[in-house]
Amino acid sequence: MSAENEPFTLKIKGKFVFLIYKQNSAGNLGTVDITVTGADGETETLTLNAIAPEGWGNPQVFTLVMGVEEQEYDISIQMAEGSEESAFEILGFATV
Repeated sequence: MSAENEPFTLKIKGKFVFLIYKQNSAGNLGTVDITVTGADGETETLTLNAIAPEGWGNPQVFTLVMGVEEQEYDISIQMAEGSEESAFEILGFATV
């Protein structure tokens, strides 16, 4: 994420939407707040920590959306409070 803690934003279309990120057991990785807003206006806020005991620098998949039908989503990812000086590595997104 940016030095000023500006959110990373994107629009993505799908029925299911997944975030692929780097997970590690230690280091400078931190926690992000993720806001997902559907075309129907429904908003969900998720929290994801990139530090986990089983992490080894591996890619990890996190489900952002499991929808009933395909629609467009606005996604915003920002470092969480207390993690502003940490990093979070987005490796990609996947949709179905």
